[in-house]
Amino acid sequence: MTRTCAYDRDDLLRCATALFWERGFAGTSVDDVVQAAGVSRSSLYSAYPDKGALFLAALEHYLDTVTRSKLERLARGDKAAPAIRGFLMDIAGERPTANAPAHGCLLTNTAVEIGAGQERVAERVRRAFGRLERALAGRLDEARGQGDLSAGTDPQRFARQLVALVQGLRVMTRLGMDPRVACDAVRSALAPLRRRGSGNPTATRRRTM
Repeated sequence: MTRTCAYDRDDLLRCATALFWERGFAGTSVDDVVQAAGVSRSSLYSAYPDKGALFLAALEHYLDTVTRSKLERLARGDKAAPAIRGFLMDIAGERPTANAPAHGCLLTNTAVEIGAGQERVAERVRRAFGRLERALAGRLDEARGQGDLSAGTDPQRFARQLVALVQGLRVMTRLGMDPRVACDAVRSALAPLRRRGSGNPTATRRRTM
């Protein structure tokens, strides 16, 4: 007869994700998760054979909740330029909330802490960064088609630059960087992206000469 789990696996993952997000991989033990989630070690190990497997599951949970909601915001709107700008400004202006505590981004934190030391984890983080790059490149390609991306700017290369910017912002934000400084960095990086309503700068100069 198959035994059923005596706990809610989603609750366990939420708890484990919160702990890994706050304390990192090395700073979180299996006992920490057991105590915080109120499950037995045997129950936890029946689902996740070791801490590495639990951490990978927590990363997936983070991707399915926090990361997915951010990418969905990026995908909204017919006009790509304001969607991209809003997405990056939201990251630059992030402040601690109940849903987004002052722990930075779990993916970025993991990349900094673990690097390439654990290949399964590193590969999952790389794929997540690639997913963001593809999402940004797609919207940048839309912006180019809508006349809102400077001529000569390659959407794919620009997307890679913006992914690097995002990771840098998240590291600096965790260190307490002033959101105004972060927003200035975003505005500078997005110079090739036209602001709606700004018109053609060259034409404006010609009219005023």
